[in-house]
Amino acid sequence: MRAYRHEQLVYIPTYKNAATSYEHLFSKILNWEIILTENINWENDVVFGHISDPYVRHLRGTVQFLIQYNLKNIVDDKRFNRLLTSGYFDQHSYPLTLMFGEKSKKITWLPIDSIEYSSEKVTTTFLKKYGISIDLNQIPRLNISPEENKQLLNQIKEICIAHNYQHTGLFFMLDDDMILYQHAIINLSTIINSKNINA
Repeated sequence: MRAYRHEQLVYIPTYKNAATSYEHLFSKILNWEIILTENINWENDVVFGHISDPYVRHLRGTVQFLIQYNLKNIVDDKRFNRLLTSGYFDQHSYPLTLMFGEKSKKITWLPIDSIEYSSEKVTTTFLKKYGISIDLNQIPRLNISPEENKQLLNQIKEICIAHNYQHTGLFFMLDDDMILYQHAIINLSTIINSKNINA
């Protein structure tokens, strides 16, 4: 998996967490070096990525999968509904804790869906701690979901609720991601109020 390095800072993109926008920022605007995650020094590098509510991410990832493979009509098939509420289909909704294993605990997770702060504010504040000052407006907003996608998302959400998906194996698989997410929300005030380590 690719990542982006600047000195000891390493950004790891995670699907359905504004990855396209932030990859553009780090590769095209800030010109960070593209590396593979296997080349991260997990003891010395400061690795960070973005996170959002895992259950919402799962729904968004499922929509992405269905649209990408032209499978939107299958949502109306009752047989598919049970499958829809019991699993994930590709990297867009694959749990982060399964993707990164124990290393997921070594990543500084920046929430993109905070009620108090925008993802841009969280990211620029985190970067400033390491002496990197960028303007909020430098972060592009790419791959904004069209209205059609939002309608499909709502349809899938209604199906999941109707099938009581909070009591399926899917929720069990996302439990560890939820713990990561809750820690990220709790630690958000520390990031926002942190001082520049290079000062």
